[in-house]
Amino acid sequence: MFVDEPNREDRSFRRKADDYTYVFRAKPGFGGGKVKLPLAYVHGQKFDLQLNRLTQGVSQTKDFDQLPIPYRAVATDLETGQEVVLKSGNLARSLRASHGRPGAFDPVLIDNRLLIDGGLANNIPVSVVKAMGADIVIVSDLAAICLRGNRLPGRWMWQANW
Repeated sequence: MFVDEPNREDRSFRRKADDYTYVFRAKPGFGGGKVKLPLAYVHGQKFDLQLNRLTQGVSQTKDFDQLPIPYRAVATDLETGQEVVLKSGNLARSLRASHGRPGAFDPVLIDNRLLIDGGLANNIPVSVVKAMGADIVIVSDLAAICLRGNRLPGRWMWQANW
């Protein structure tokens, strides 16, 4: 899924023709006296297809409060570093924006903002789910375990009531 080329059998005839014009592999280069690097290692075309497939059943739902389980995607504005809470729009694109690791995935353009992983601005967005009305929040704090050098147990959770 993290290889940027969709399987050929998954594409229409027109998209197969794009093999020669649209889909490209970004590689480092040199031009104008400068080294030029791609925005990210993975452009995410195949990943986008998979997210669209997984969210196809709710693709017409634009208000994330109307989903079977209300949802918010938390992203970071690449230009300002500010948290962006996505509560409406295209669910697949919002999902993609909320976990776009800088350097690994291309940023996602939503509402004239380049968005990347929300963990950069708000790593554990408890405030977001509290604003949605949650009384109890369950958080998996994997970073703390990894920093202590402990082995990760099968199921470890931390529960907090705010």
